[in-house]
Amino acid sequence: MNEVVSRALDELAALWRTERSAAREQFASERKATSLARRVARGLALDDLVVAEVLAAPRDRVKVALVLPDGVNLDVVRLGPGDPVRIGAGEHGPWVRGVMLRGGGGRVWMMADTDLPEEIVYGRAVIEAEAPEVTFDRGDHAIAKARAQKGAMASYLEVLFG
Repeated sequence: MNEVVSRALDELAALWRTERSAAREQFASERKATSLARRVARGLALDDLVVAEVLAAPRDRVKVALVLPDGVNLDVVRLGPGDPVRIGAGEHGPWVRGVMLRGGGGRVWMMADTDLPEEIVYGRAVIEAEAPEVTFDRGDHAIAKARAQKGAMASYLEVLFG
């Protein structure tokens, strides 16, 4: 791989890290600036959930069904299938990252990255929007894969960046 491609990938990686940090900061500052009740009212979080089912899923993940409190209208909730979320025991955690799956029938489903701590399983659960870490992980992987290219693929990168 030539110097031009290497520098371009270095710059891309640096910009990607900056974007990741900005996304994390945006979600963290939103949480600090507003109460959980306000985030729930804006559709960015769900509160007072009860874990109904925890099922094994591929890659050491768990599929979780949560019962919604009465009066929650999923049509106004801004969390939908594929959205990155975190689930915690009340407002202060502990937190587990995951992805929203679907909702309906008084329940929402999510895929959690790891087993849920007992505080979540046996207590009040909260789900709220989270920075898209999986997207950034995929970008990191793609940049690393581009760096490792040899032969014809490396030549294509030289054409693209050169």
